Amino acid sequence: MTAFHSDFPDRHIYFTEGSVFGVEGAAQIITFLRNWARSYNAWVTIIDKKGQPNPGPHHCSPTCIVLDRENLTLDYRFDYYMYGQFMKFIRPGAVRVYSTQPKPSLQNVAVQNKDGRLVVVVANLESSEAEFCIECRNKHMTVTIPAASVATFRWPRRW
Repeated sequence: MTAFHSDFPDRHIYFTEGSVFGVEGAAQIITFLRNWARSYNAWVTIIDKKGQPNPGPHHCSPTCIVLDRENLTLDYRFDYYMYGQFMKFIRPGAVRVYSTQPKPSLQNVAVQNKDGRLVVVVANLESSEAEFCIECRNKHMTVTIPAASVATFRWPRRW
């Protein structure tokens, strides 16, 4: 996407109809956003326990929300909350801002929302907790990100 952006900087890139799951999926979304995607649109959000409805041709794996048709209950799976790390805090019109990648197993993306709030989403791909350091506006913070998890940090308009 970065090569496309370099060739056509006045064109917007929207990643649509994606299907990424787990912490690895969060890292993929971070990569898309770091490489000029203005959005990420998930494809399948709810199915039943039998993988229906699914018109094919491929098998459908459990996704964000799984419906139990027998008792009409919903199972909100990891991916529902993982996607929420992005959707709840990165608002329409947000602009990606500079952030470093400390190591491949600790992915992050930083954005500034239209209201001035800064947001950083971090995905820890490691099987153990990891420290993540944030420096913003001459203030420093070190946080511990649990193993195989996604975390979001948000700053007020004036920090």
